[in-house]
This record gives sequence, structure tokens and C-alpha cells, in this order.
Amino acid sequence: MIGGKISLGLAIALVTVSSAFYIYYVDSQNTIQILQENVAKLEVAVEIQKKTIEAMKEDFARQAKLANELQSNLSKVEEDKAKLSNLLKKHNLEKILKDRPSEAEKKINNGTKRTFRQIEQDTTSK
Repeated sequence: MIGGKISLGLAIALVTVSSAFYIYYVDSQNTIQILQENVAKLEVAVEIQKKTIEAMKEDFARQAKLANELQSNLSKVEEDKAKLSNLLKKHNLEKILKDRPSEAEKKINNGTKRTFRQIEQDTTSK
């Protein structure tokens, strides 16, 4: 009788321990599955970030190149402005306009036409 009670007690203990282990195993498998899904999501996020960083580097390089081109163009324009300013300082435009108005008008009109043609070429060639 004592042997039967001990056997019954051991059987109950074995079932309890086995049930606890099964619950732990199922919970662990669920946790592992969730963690694997999270890893997959993070790998995708990392790949997206790498592509974004690469695109940003390319954009930065392109912007730096454009900034250099703009600076170069600005320097050229400033040189042209200085030349034009010096040229205008050398001539008394008021006197020229009073002395030879028709000749001055033709030169101004021709210069305006050349300037507009150049602007048109610069803006349509790109």
C-alpha cells in the first residue's frame, strides 16, 4: 500500500514535471519563432538603411560637384562683371549718347540681341 502511494506520488510528480517541461518547450519555441521573425525584419531594415546611406552619399557627391560648378560659374561671372565695370569706367556713356545717339542705339540693340541669343543658347542646350 505504501509502495502504491509512493508510485502514485511519483507518477503525479512525473506528470507535473513533464507538463511543466512541455509548457516551457512550447513557450520557448514561440519565443524562438518571434525572435527569428524580428531578426528577419531587422535584416530587411538594415539593408534598407544601407541603400539609403549609399543613395545619400551619391547625392552628397553630386551636390558637391554642382556646388563646385556653381562656384566656378560665379567666379567667371564676377570676372566678367569686373571687366564690364572697368570698361564702363573708361567710357563716358552720357557724352557718347549725346554726341552719337543713333550709333549708340545700334550698338546697344546689337549687344542686347547678342546677350539674349547667348541666354537662349545657354538655357536650351542643357
